[in-house]
Amino acid sequence: MIVPMKKIFLIVQGKDASSALTQLRDLGTVHVEHQKLPEGQKISVLKDEVAKLKILVEYLKKLPLQPQQELEAAQEKADTLTRLLHKLNQLKDETVKRQALIN
Repeated sequence: MIVPMKKIFLIVQGKDASSALTQLRDLGTVHVEHQKLPEGQKISVLKDEVAKLKILVEYLKKLPLQPQQELEAAQEKADTLTRLLHKLNQLKDETVKRQALIN
């Protein structure tokens, strides 16, 4: 049975906010929501990285794994894929810069 959640407001000093939220999360009794969602370029970059890692994990799940040699081969493939994704991002950034210069 699913019980609807109740909302609480927690007021703490700024210096204690992080530790208080961590402790509440560890208890598992409170679902923390941001009143104002974090924004910024770093957040979007991290979201992109998470999306890429999810793709990588799905790819790796499909690989048939055998003993140690196969595991090492899968790790090499993951490393190669990660390098290629990084290179792709660099090329995209370079394309944007060059397009700006052309304009």
